[in-house]
Amino acid sequence: MTNVGRIIRCLDNYLKSSSKDYLTAIEAAKLLNDAGILIDRQDKPGAPLRDLLRKKLIPHAYQDHGKHSRWRIPHS
Repeated sequence: MTNVGRIIRCLDNYLKSSSKDYLTAIEAAKLLNDAGILIDRQDKPGAPLRDLLRKKLIPHAYQDHGKHSRWRIPHS
């Protein structure tokens, strides 16, 4: 089962320690995969995280230009 709270904490901690305002889904997916929190798919990088984003399980994330555009995940 996916621990959304753990995902958000990991992303927030990274954003606090970096100079970035947000992460893209691909950047966040790599970070979460490397941390062993959300294992990514080799054939479709970022897909597991995008599934969570589409379900609005990470409520502060948004698509910068509406549907079918790049996801941005800022600090919660």
